[in-house]
Amino acid sequence: MKYFEIDDTRAVFSYIQKSLTSMEPAPDYEVDEVGMFELNKVLNFLPHDLYYPTFDSKCAYLICSIAGSQHFQNGNKRLGTVLLMKFLAMNRAQRRDLDVDNFKELLTLVFPKHRWEEKTNIDDAHAQFLYNLAVVAGDSTKWDVKGFDDLKYKVGALFKYMYKLSSDQ
Repeated sequence: MKYFEIDDTRAVFSYIQKSLTSMEPAPDYEVDEVGMFELNKVLNFLPHDLYYPTFDSKCAYLICSIAGSQHFQNGNKRLGTVLLMKFLAMNRAQRRDLDVDNFKELLTLVFPKHRWEEKTNIDDAHAQFLYNLAVVAGDSTKWDVKGFDDLKYKVGALFKYMYKLSSDQ
């Protein structure tokens, strides 16, 4: 399995700044020392198989820890979404072929109180799904989630259903 180094995040920060700020500004992530310290902790913890032994548990930890945090003044959900997409791509994760309605149904099945948010600057159904999942992680108290472990469990179950590493096929 492939993992990030903190230096790999520069391209992600740049992408967010250039492509995902039309509706809301994103911070200059790299100048926020506390946020960068916390992000580095998350990225360093991700490879530990003792805590997160499966690909789906690692994906759940990644998005829940970043999107659900307030490590940065703003842009935590966007950062979690884009880093997760990069992690999926780095590991050549195969996903079920779903359209936007299927993604909405799947998310509603697990988090029935969540209402899908359409982001006009995100034109891909899969990316919309991951962003909406980041919204759930960002304020899990709204969606009948009983703490961080329950959130990670539910998100992990979604990832287990959705993705498979190419070596698992």
